[in-house]
Amino acid sequence: MAADPISRLFFHDLEKVCAGQLADQAPPWQKALHWQAAATTFKYLIHRHEHGLAAVKSRACRIEILIRSLDRVFDFLGQEVCSACAAPCCLTADVYYDFTDLLFLCLVGKTLPPGQPRTVSASGRRTSCRHLGPAGCCLPRSERPWLCTWYICPAQKIFIRKHFSKDGDHLQSVISEIKDLRKQMTALFVETVNP
Repeated sequence: MAADPISRLFFHDLEKVCAGQLADQAPPWQKALHWQAAATTFKYLIHRHEHGLAAVKSRACRIEILIRSLDRVFDFLGQEVCSACAAPCCLTADVYYDFTDLLFLCLVGKTLPPGQPRTVSASGRRTSCRHLGPAGCCLPRSERPWLCTWYICPAQKIFIRKHFSKDGDHLQSVISEIKDLRKQMTALFVETVNP
């Protein structure tokens, strides 16, 4: 599998994940060919190592449950804070799917999006998020890049302290648990499939 150039590119990324280096490279897989190669390679590796990935899949399922548990709070934040923001993250932030995002989506059986949320136009400008609709994000929260969930802007933090004093600590606790599970999921996956 790793003989063709595109697969070698993916395994080069896998080696960087093992060394903790891919997080410094953003955004990965900008070209359609690289995106498709990454998606195909994830699916191949998950199928090939299916019997050895029970612990990895278990963490992915737990992550999905935890992300869904945050919907109520984040939907409310979107209505109350993001809708009034002059420069919402969906228009300004450099949001992208990373290695762990794609791994998670493949493990829980989600259809991968057609590419990174933001692209570079012919003039070299970054576009707004392709998933941004008139009422906010069109994707279910569990299918968005993780950055779209864990990042809580200053205005949201103020709103949470003011209106969700008890929920604020719980929210941070759930986000921390998801971050830990994502690290575990990725490490176990790499350990299982790394040739």
